[in-house]
Amino acid sequence: MPTIISKDDDRSLQTIHDAFFAHLNPLIDTCPWVKIGNLYVSLTITGNETWAVLVNYIARTYGNQKFAIASGRHGTEIGQAPIDEYGTINLLDPQLYQDDLAALHIVDRSRVTQIKIYDANDLISTTADLQGFTRNRLRHGFVVIYAWCYSITAMRNYTLSMPQAALQARKNAIMGSRVRTITQEDYDWAA
Repeated sequence: MPTIISKDDDRSLQTIHDAFFAHLNPLIDTCPWVKIGNLYVSLTITGNETWAVLVNYIARTYGNQKFAIASGRHGTEIGQAPIDEYGTINLLDPQLYQDDLAALHIVDRSRVTQIKIYDANDLISTTADLQGFTRNRLRHGFVVIYAWCYSITAMRNYTLSMPQAALQARKNAIMGSRVRTITQEDYDWAA
C-alpha cells in the first residue's frame, strides 16, 4: 500500500525520505505520495509501476474513477533547470512514457473508468504548462498524478549555471522544508 502524506504534514521532506529508505519494503508498494486535493506528488524516487499501485489504492479507498497521469520525465530533489528563455524543462525522457504505458496492465479497470497517460515530451515542457494541464484535468474531475521521482519539486526551477555549492545548499534547503510549506508555496492553486 502506498504511503499517503497530507499536504499539511509538519515533517520535513528529509525526515520522510530517510524513514522511507530505512525500511527494506518494496518500492512499488510503499512509495510516499503527498495528497494535495486530487493532485498526488512523490517525495522520493519512484519506480515504473508506483503510480499504478497508487491509482488502485485511490480508486479502492476514495472511490475516484478518473485519472490523468503526467509522465515522461525525471525529477530531482532540487526541481528542474529550464534550458531556454521559454522555461523548457531539461528532464524529459520519452522512454519513461513508454514504461508507464507498459504499467497500465496493473490498473484495476473494474474500479477505474478513465485513465490517460500524458507524455510530458508532447505537452508539458514548462512548469507553466504543467500547472495549466493540472488545473484543466482537476477541473474536469480527474485525479492527477505526477509520475516521476521527487515530483513535489516540479514547480521549482533553478539556473543551470548555479555553482555546485549553491545547488547543494538548495537541495539541503528544500529537503529540510516541511511538506506543508512546499504545498502552500507551490501548490496552493491545487488544494
